[in-house]
Amino acid sequence: MGHPFAVIRVLVLGAHAGALQFFLRRFPASGDYLVARRFREAHDGAKGSNQAICAARLGASTTLLSAVGDDERGRAALGYMRREGMNIEHVLIGREQPTGFGAGFYLEDGSVMGATYVGATTEITCGYLENQAGAFTGGQRLFLASLELPADVALYGLQLARRAGIPLTVLNPSPADDLPRLPLPDMYVLTPNEPEARLLAGLAPDGDEPYPDVAEALAAVFRVPLIVMTLGEQGCYVHGRGISRHYSCPKVRAVDTSGAGDCFNASLALGLAGGWDLERAVQFALHAATLSVTRSDSWPAYPTVDEVEEFIETGRT
Repeated sequence: MGHPFAVIRVLVLGAHAGALQFFLRRFPASGDYLVARRFREAHDGAKGSNQAICAARLGASTTLLSAVGDDERGRAALGYMRREGMNIEHVLIGREQPTGFGAGFYLEDGSVMGATYVGATTEITCGYLENQAGAFTGGQRLFLASLELPADVALYGLQLARRAGIPLTVLNPSPADDLPRLPLPDMYVLTPNEPEARLLAGLAPDGDEPYPDVAEALAAVFRVPLIVMTLGEQGCYVHGRGISRHYSCPKVRAVDTSGAGDCFNASLALGLAGGWDLERAVQFALHAATLSVTRSDSWPAYPTVDEVEEFIETGRT
């Protein structure tokens, strides 16, 4: 099979964090202190490095703008990225903070919850981006950003990408708390999950407004050409470019859902950057993310193009 993304140059701006993983029989409630059945430490990343690893695994030429600490956890992550063929020359080695890390709680059905301390990522500022101007001028066709960075830094990155002529800019507004509810002219695609979409639309995160209403409210606020709202195992809702519809995803037994949204984001963006029509890009991204949840962890779970295409063709994971 071919590798359609090999000619695409991708620039990713976002956080990196390692992962402390606790495997439980149930999630803790307020006041709970549970004993984990198992524990492991991984160097799977936060949204920035997750999306970058996924893009690289799919064959794109990928550059990461992020930060790690001057510590063993950071060196291990950079070594993994280097082996994936990524350009990590613009990754900041923080002096003030350690490499970020998250604590994740995992259940047997693949459900996950947790929190992340971004650590050295706090040293990524607008000034840092100005000093990395060369990263924006290498013929990139795609810029991906997320909000584990301060919103002003992510939005400045989008602005620099547009100034540099990068044609496709994507913001994954997660977490969504700090994004200003204003038109965002430097962004082409907004990819919230359902609670984030409702929050950004000025609605209750657990509301029951129909998906079309939520998407239209988002479009009215941010004036973005394309909104893709992810819905977990229910697929996604797409609004823009002449389409307003729900797409289902394949049904599989989930092993680990962590990082699946990042896999969806990178895969969708690569499809669009590669000139695919919207429906093909969405279906590819849904299959890539679904395939990833049948495997453990985030980085090791991300598929290649050949694996995704075989899954689309045969339905076998």
